[in-house]
Amino acid sequence: EHQIELVYVQGAQPVEIKGDENQTEQILLNVISNAINASSSRDRIVIRIEPKTSEFEKSVQVVVQDEGKGIAEADLDKVFDPFFTTHATGTGLGLSVVQKLMTDLGGEIQMVSKEGVGTTVMLKFPAP
Repeated sequence: EHQIELVYVQGAQPVEIKGDENQTEQILLNVISNAINASSSRDRIVIRIEPKTSEFEKSVQVVVQDEGKGIAEADLDKVFDPFFTTHATGTGLGLSVVQKLMTDLGGEIQMVSKEGVGTTVMLKFPAP
C-alpha cells in the first residue's frame, strides 16, 4: 500500500534474546509501524540484527532505520513521553510503551533522528 521497501539484514547465525515473545513482538510492531508511518512512497526501511558480545555481556541489537521525515531536534527529548505525538491520528503511547517494555526486559532503546533525513531506533535486547 505504501510502496515502501523493507530490507532485512541478519548474519548467517541465528540469534536468541532473553524476553517475553509477546512483549518483543509488541516492541517491534510499534517501532516498525512508526517507521512506516513516517515514510513516504519509495522510501526504504532497513531492519538489522546485530549480535554483540563483550567480556561483560551478550546482547542482540535490532536497528530499525527509516528514510522518513525525521523528528525535529526540539522534539527528540519528548518522544518517549506518554501522549506526545506529532501525528494527527496518533495517541502518543507507542514509544512510551516500547521504552517501558524494553526496561522490563532488561534492555535499552536509543533513537537518533534528523529532520528531513530519517530516524534510527536501536533496541538492545539481553541475550542468554
